[in-house]
Amino acid sequence: DSPTQLGVVYYFPSVPADSKPILAPLAQELATTKTSSKPFAAIKAYAELKGAKSELQLSAKIATEFFVRGIDPTRIKLYRADIKKKDRQVQLFRADPFGIHGKVKIQDSEIQLSIVELGDSRFKLVPCEPLTEGEYLFSPVDSNASFTFGVVASEK
Repeated sequence: DSPTQLGVVYYFPSVPADSKPILAPLAQELATTKTSSKPFAAIKAYAELKGAKSELQLSAKIATEFFVRGIDPTRIKLYRADIKKKDRQVQLFRADPFGIHGKVKIQDSEIQLSIVELGDSRFKLVPCEPLTEGEYLFSPVDSNASFTFGVVASEK
């Protein structure tokens, strides 16, 4: 089956062997950008999603291939989120307490993707490393739109 909505990230859910697999969309959330700066402490900027977990939890066996249609797939990035104060965060930037020496940190959370063109503006996105237990999000570059999911250990 093919992704129907443009720019939405999909996955194949686990289905019984005798039925046809149908793509399902990842959970859609909007991240908020926040900063923390306390006197004499590092300045941090981060993207935050409410709640410690995405409403969508996938087994590690399923979280291996994702699909998108109708957009430049190189503009979609996959990030691992950290759980902070019961919310999910991806650190964007960090600077010293005076804001003089800063460093972009978002690439520290990024997971590289292999992109396979399927034709008709459809693409398969495959993480270049196995996704371990935790919280993840796909997000287009320059956007707070997020397609979220968690990974739980596969049953043995």
